[in-house]
Amino acid sequence: MSIYCDLERDRLPFPDNYFDLVTSFGVIEHLKYYDNIVKEAYRVLKKGGVFFISTPNLGNMLNRVLLLMGYQPRDVEISKVKAFGLPEVWPLNRRDAYGHIHAPTLRALKEILEYYGFAVTHVWGVTPKDELKLQLANTNVPLKYVLLFLNNIFSLRASLSARIFLLGLKRYERPETLNHYSHL
Repeated sequence: MSIYCDLERDRLPFPDNYFDLVTSFGVIEHLKYYDNIVKEAYRVLKKGGVFFISTPNLGNMLNRVLLLMGYQPRDVEISKVKAFGLPEVWPLNRRDAYGHIHAPTLRALKEILEYYGFAVTHVWGVTPKDELKLQLANTNVPLKYVLLFLNNIFSLRASLSARIFLLGLKRYERPETLNHYSHL
């Protein structure tokens, strides 16, 4: 069964309080705004249900370095055709557009979930090692190993890791802000 809906606008075709778990792995970075999907996840989850999210982290250390050097962060694309603004060492086969409109920082993701009624219970960071090795394929060998080592260290702190995982628990009481901002 296939279900098609606009995650930024449509209501999910499920009743209230229906699921124990809602997942979003590699989805939200393709959305312009996260309000609808977070509200809908809250709506369709049973009390005490879990919203499990995985997304690239805009605040990862590599993106911070790229910005400091005047380059475009990889997870914020300005074109549907190609990833522009990357350093010359970036492999040509990794310059295709992924369709990443933007990725959140860990702080922003936690804040939006809490705003819409979730209690963030667990957060951790990871570095997809195979992806990073591909991205660093054309980098000279000593620099490549230094960057891989640093990335492993930075992934120990979720706010600096390449990818973040987050568990949001649906609170038992619906926050007043949801009623006040129901037009969002």
